[in-house]
Amino acid sequence: MTLNSTASATLDGLQDVQTAVRDAITGYETMHGKAEPSFKPLVAHILELHRRHDTELVAMLAATGEPSQMSGSWMSSVHQGVVTVRSWFDEIDHGLLPQVIDGERRIVEAYSDALIAEHPSWATKALERQRDAVAALVRELEQQTPATST
Repeated sequence: MTLNSTASATLDGLQDVQTAVRDAITGYETMHGKAEPSFKPLVAHILELHRRHDTELVAMLAATGEPSQMSGSWMSSVHQGVVTVRSWFDEIDHGLLPQVIDGERRIVEAYSDALIAEHPSWATKALERQRDAVAALVRELEQQTPATST
């Protein structure tokens, strides 16, 4: 792998994580607007975590001279659409936790994938810290998931 391809993989990984986080933010903003009052604080908590991470990721990309993803990817629209359609037929409440957990696990995977590439130590530490925070969120959400009857 050449120096340029290593640098490109590093930047691609950072951009992929930032895009995944931005997509999640868009979905959670829609979810927060449609959520039942008892579910809004949890959605706000998740939003705050991802917004903080997004701010840090934007700064990391700026430090490398690369642009950040300001609007996410096409998945932002998918997240918005899924939440909106679901709100037509069902409540946006704790019953969505399994889907939220699944999405958060995908974000943890994006961080893990990004960490495969070499990064400056400050970037590696930041990515590990953010990944660990999202993994802790997943564990927190799993404890709140309503039991399913069999």
